[in-house]
Amino acid sequence: MKTLYSEYAPADAIWFVGKVISNTDPLKLGRVQIRAMGIHTSNLSDIPTADLPWAQVLTTDGGTSGVGSFVPYQPGAFVVGIFLDGKSAQIPLILGTTPTIQEASPTQRTDPKAPPFPIKRQRSSNIEESNVPTDGTVDDQSVNSNITGSTNAEKVFNFFTINDFTPEQAAGFIGNFSIESNLRPDALNPNDKGKPAFGLAQWRGDRLEGLEYYAKGKNLTRDSLEAQLQWTMHELRNKERGAGAKIRNTRTVVEATTVICRFYERPSFKIVDGVYTSPSLPKRIADAKESFERFART
Repeated sequence: MKTLYSEYAPADAIWFVGKVISNTDPLKLGRVQIRAMGIHTSNLSDIPTADLPWAQVLTTDGGTSGVGSFVPYQPGAFVVGIFLDGKSAQIPLILGTTPTIQEASPTQRTDPKAPPFPIKRQRSSNIEESNVPTDGTVDDQSVNSNITGSTNAEKVFNFFTINDFTPEQAAGFIGNFSIESNLRPDALNPNDKGKPAFGLAQWRGDRLEGLEYYAKGKNLTRDSLEAQLQWTMHELRNKERGAGAKIRNTRTVVEATTVICRFYERPSFKIVDGVYTSPSLPKRIADAKESFERFART
């Protein structure tokens, strides 16, 4: 197997910055799997992890099998490199990493058996923590956080409608959240596909960590309804903006509930005769319709 591709001239190459997803190279060549910013979306429904390319890594070792040593880049590391095949973006070569300030995972912060994590997060003194979300974007501070209502369902409905979602779309969020968490912001599933899931939308992994740091920056607790609704809006305007755009294009309760389920919640699903379906979708739609009748028609 070639390590560099002589059929591609340097003029064809394009630069990229990406994130290491895996370093478990099935060919045991020291490659790492990457998700390149601006090329591979963060939406796993659009580009599943299995479809991401494996990048060869520029090293300073002996260059032949069995000579020298190399510490593989770790998942989560940010790397800089070039695509040797240009805009086709299938043959990446990593030139190096960029410095990052690492943080303890939720497990490291809560599990006494987990290895200690001594590095504490530090932020520049001229940037307020509340304006530094974890996904690298700047919060636009335009979310209307005024929450009114006598029940969580009514509060969710009012929150989304005052933030320019239609009543049909707001009901769609209620239908989905009711299935995910019974509309309880403190709902915890300790083992959702091997990871804990938490909150209204049952966030997990990086999205749950994002909620925790976002809430901290707003001086809110992660289990507060206010923090979770604001975090939902933040996701829909940033990393989940593709889902946000699709949701805003819906017109009916059924359409809104289905799109939120498919592109924001993303439970297990099937495509049957070209139609999206999920085991929980009928109940989500039924709850959304009931909420729409209760809140939109009063």
